[in-house]
Amino acid sequence: MNTIIDNNRLWKKIEKTETCWNWTGGVSGHYGYAINDEGKPEGIHRILFKIFKGDISNGLEIDHLCRNKLCCNPEHLEAVTHHENLKRAMKTHCKNGHELTDDNVTTFQTWSGIGRKCKTCRRKK
Repeated sequence: MNTIIDNNRLWKKIEKTETCWNWTGGVSGHYGYAINDEGKPEGIHRILFKIFKGDISNGLEIDHLCRNKLCCNPEHLEAVTHHENLKRAMKTHCKNGHELTDDNVTTFQTWSGIGRKCKTCRRKK
């Protein structure tokens, strides 16, 4: 049996709400980390996915369907490709409510990656 599921210290660091299971333990970047059965740090979302849903196939990563990066509720987690995860994370509308379609978006390089701006908003300025 997986020993980490019996670890009371781990479960004390999970705050269950009506929807999400929020990790209150150590955080690095945007994700919560715990020690897995091999004694190595691993994302709590990955640990609970493996416990409740099984192994994560090579080339897949865990998407938070609820968009809450500290959530580790297995019902909110899905194994997907990196491309799919990025696609799901992209905003669909700008702050003014305009749809961000290929025809209505200008992309540009930023220090942290690719930025996107709404063409409709830019025209109004």
